[in-house]
Amino acid sequence: MAGAHLPDLLVDKPAQFLRLSRLASVAKLTVRGSYVAEELDAQLPARGLGSLAIWDNESIESLGFLRGRPDLSALELQDCPALRDISALRDLRLTALRLTGIMHGRLAPHPGVRHLEVGVENVGRLGELEAWPNLQTLAVQGYCRNPLWILRSARGAPRLTRIALGIDSLRELQPVDPLPRVERLIAHRPVGLPGHRRAAPRFPRPEKAGPGAEDD
Repeated sequence: MAGAHLPDLLVDKPAQFLRLSRLASVAKLTVRGSYVAEELDAQLPARGLGSLAIWDNESIESLGFLRGRPDLSALELQDCPALRDISALRDLRLTALRLTGIMHGRLAPHPGVRHLEVGVENVGRLGELEAWPNLQTLAVQGYCRNPLWILRSARGAPRLTRIALGIDSLRELQPVDPLPRVERLIAHRPVGLPGHRRAAPRFPRPEKAGPGAEDD
């Protein structure tokens, strides 16, 4: 595999991780396991890495090493509890960002991000959505206890057209103020809540969801 160009790769064993630097490039890479930033910097390709997912990493504390990956446009961080410095995100040319699991550090609005997915535990880090100038889609994973706050904040987001929320009942969305720019609102019951369904009710015009709206 030395010198290979790979479109998609999952690395979940230490032996695989130690061979990463032998590859010429990886377009989409997922790394599962605990590695410090210096180890990731030494092994991850510097060029051609467009999408990176870091899963179940209990050691990484900073994302500064990502500044050396100019092709990176999509980043996923899942369950990185030691991560405390995410300030490097603002220096990356990201268009897609996914953050789930407990982490620390302030999430500053990113001007390039168009697609954002966050765990409900990180919703409070977003601030007002109007500060995300190019955000087009927002998905919140897990049970959202205050969906109306998100919808009210969404009214100020200039480009936001799609929202997905985990709620217990459509009644939690009442009353819904008009959302003139939002084309689709997806509401679903998260796994673990009574009555969980895979199918998600869809509302092409969220402003119509009012007292007459009911669960399917």
